Amino acid sequence: MLLSQSTPEKAGFTPGLFRAGLVVLHFIRTLTSKMTTVADYNKELIDKVNEAFARGDTEYFLSCLAEDARWTTIGISTINGKSNISQAMAMRGSDSLPEVTVRHVMSDGDSVVVESSGVATRREGAPYRSTYRDVYLVKDGKIKEFTTYVIETMEL
Repeated sequence: MLLSQSTPEKAGFTPGLFRAGLVVLHFIRTLTSKMTTVADYNKELIDKVNEAFARGDTEYFLSCLAEDARWTTIGISTINGKSNISQAMAMRGSDSLPEVTVRHVMSDGDSVVVESSGVATRREGAPYRSTYRDVYLVKDGKIKEFTTYVIETMEL
């Protein structure tokens, strides 16, 4: 007899057992639909980092770095290690962090790419305007590498 011609009772299921199986299947579908992928987790981490920057909270950013993190600003510098990154951030050339506007965030596996722009005032009073592309590599829940592409602009 084909299974499609069978009834649940003939297949060894009682109506109560069949309903219980449907409930379990619904529970599994609900549970797995709420699970996030690595890419989702990493995107959420970087979203929180950007929110912290918007508040001027560099300590949160530093707490998200791996101890051996590497920050490369293309054409400018590469800084190795969380403590060196912290020192470099303290010596930046403006009185405050740029006011950053995030335009796009894309994630795929361990990588997250952020397109943003920022404005600030340099220590000597001149305006600072830039467009950024930051590429993050996240491993084990921490930022392992990030590469910044900066283009200073006259206008945003």
